[in-house]
Amino acid sequence: MLVEPETTVIKEAKTLIERAPEHLNFIEQVFFYKFKDLSRKEILKMLSIREEFEEELKKTRAYQEILQEGRQEGLKEGKLRAVAFLRELGVSDEVIAERLELPLDEVKKVQSKQ
Repeated sequence: MLVEPETTVIKEAKTLIERAPEHLNFIEQVFFYKFKDLSRKEILKMLSIREEFEEELKKTRAYQEILQEGRQEGLKEGKLRAVAFLRELGVSDEVIAERLELPLDEVKKVQSKQ
């Protein structure tokens, strides 16, 4: 599926979903990899997956893991953005790392605003 042309892979995927719906998670993973520039909704539409199924997808372990990883990355990014501001207030890198629960080496890598 990864090396097939787009039109062929879509037909194959739809056929496989109809015959073996238990392989849907695998097919979705392949599509997420193959079509990196498409959103999840676009991929589900491409595979003709109804909105009701989308709700079921949200309950899957894979979806929950992806969601949690995104939340953690967002939280970390927010903390790293606060570093320069805290430095301006005179807070040391050591205290910033401790209070924000970040590794000291990551705090030290953050560039101060100039």
